[in-house]
Amino acid sequence: MPDGHRFESAVVKSQLLSTSQVLAISLSQRDGETEILANSYGASALLDKAKLFDELIPAIQRASCQHGHYLNATSSLPHFTNQTH
Repeated sequence: MPDGHRFESAVVKSQLLSTSQVLAISLSQRDGETEILANSYGASALLDKAKLFDELIPAIQRASCQHGHYLNATSSLPHFTNQTH
């Protein structure tokens, strides 16, 4: 959400490079431009906001395995059911 501050993309990219993994979330339809932008920020995955309920935890698990951490998120998180499916 906008808060009145603007950051240059180079500053954001430099900060993201120091993190383990970046997961990007698309707020609109995924297209080639969105994927290119996510890749330019070093995202290991591009998730669709509309599918976040189903995609987020598996994406975190994949990212943690790629980085050498083995996260078993289901053992430490409460189980939620999606009533809209």
